[in-house]
Amino acid sequence: GNKINKLLICYKLCFVTNMSLIYNAFVLFMRVAIHSIY
Repeated sequence: GNKINKLLICYKLCFVTNMSLIYNAFVLFMRVAIHSIY
């Protein structure tokens, strides 16, 4: 059971990291889009 627990923690960390990277990329993209519009 310990191995599965570690795997779940790793998965959650990876998921959170991916979400923050996607969010940062999205914010960056929106800034570029807004600057190109105005």
